[in-house]
Amino acid sequence: MASFDMLKRETARPETKRDQPEAVRRNFEIEAGGRKFEFTEFQPKEPSNVTLLHFPAFEIDGEKNAEGIHYSMDQRYKTLALKGYGGDYSKPALVEALEKAVLKAGGGHVVLHGCSLGTSVVYDLISNPADRSFLERCHVAGAILETPLIDKAHFSETFRSARDSSILSRMAELLNVRAEQSNTPKREPPVLNREMALEVLREKTNGKLISVPVHVVLAKGDALVDNAKVMATLREQVPALSSTTVTSSPGYLGHRVADYGAMWRNEAPILNVFAAQNIRP
Repeated sequence: MASFDMLKRETARPETKRDQPEAVRRNFEIEAGGRKFEFTEFQPKEPSNVTLLHFPAFEIDGEKNAEGIHYSMDQRYKTLALKGYGGDYSKPALVEALEKAVLKAGGGHVVLHGCSLGTSVVYDLISNPADRSFLERCHVAGAILETPLIDKAHFSETFRSARDSSILSRMAELLNVRAEQSNTPKREPPVLNREMALEVLREKTNGKLISVPVHVVLAKGDALVDNAKVMATLREQVPALSSTTVTSSPGYLGHRVADYGAMWRNEAPILNVFAAQNIRP
């Protein structure tokens, strides 16, 4: 697993440059299943019937990503971010919290937007038959999966062959490196959420059929994800599938995108297509 050491090269994502009025935002908390989930909402410049619901990689605050997304898309849509997964991972509690948050934000056509490890959660929501009523109630019009880590079976061959315990220990090490590189005030390094990590590694693609349209963003040269295998699986499951390939950063095994702002700007028209199609499960 020596190649995992390359993950240490990751640096914090650059700030998204903008020359726009300050967006109206609000933070709120949802209680569900005995847990608390934090959300951040960014209001569009003009009324919009589209809400982008962002799922970050775990142990990452989704508000920072959502801010970059919102400004990169010229504040055209309501952007709602899940700030974190509420401690030990609980899908029933999370689904309840998401539905309440979408209702509080005013709904509209909802596009689920997952980044890296967050795509595992989004994939599970759109592919599990038990969650179709949730998709319908929230008017989910589509999903965008950025550099998707669906499950361990769709990692690159090097990481598929590794033991789960080795991957978990390296993930914990990476979190400590992130804490050291952060520009934020010194604090206790984050602790790996083992339940969440195991949820990401869990096989979850067998026999699935996805009824909402999906757009996939692949990082060229991604050594962590098997891009070909991801697309082969999704082609079998998604009737309305599109994809783009973007340049990756040389660090983080090519799993980081070189220009997040450009990627998010190019995703904006996809939200319009999803809303116009008005596809519901």
